[in-house]
Amino acid sequence: MPAQLTTIATFETPAEAHLARLQLENEGIPAVITGEATATCLWYYGTAIRGAQLQVFEQDAERARALLNQIEALSPDSPWPLDAEEDDPELESVEADVRRAWRAAVLGIFLTPVLMILNAYSVWLLVKAQRSGQPLYGRVRWYFWMAWAANALAALLSVGWIVVLQTTGD
Repeated sequence: MPAQLTTIATFETPAEAHLARLQLENEGIPAVITGEATATCLWYYGTAIRGAQLQVFEQDAERARALLNQIEALSPDSPWPLDAEEDDPELESVEADVRRAWRAAVLGIFLTPVLMILNAYSVWLLVKAQRSGQPLYGRVRWYFWMAWAANALAALLSVGWIVVLQTTGD
């Protein structure tokens, strides 16, 4: 049976994923990056489609995660995985909610009006984040406001669909 690959980290940009891949390969852990072309060509959807994913063989996964965690601990400002707070239930935070809201809002635009539930979920997460009282800084603040904008766009598209359907029905 061929060895299976498993995703150990997701990065916002392929450049960050390649930095991590090089660190792993330097330690003798073979690694590949998936989603690189999508994250590069559709960069504006990067986090909604989960960005560039770093994969290793299953037997190397634990060692690779430990190495990435060690590197992240040495440099807390480094651009390491997007999904770190989502993998650890103890780190459930406002930042994770805002990122989920952004993903749901962007996907909701493309699935409007069929799945407005995604936009409702996104708005709920954004209100929850706003009511938490925790300040939003940097990229998380950007995700917060862009998620609101994406939800507004989805609402406008839904109204547009309703108007089109009513005018063509006459």
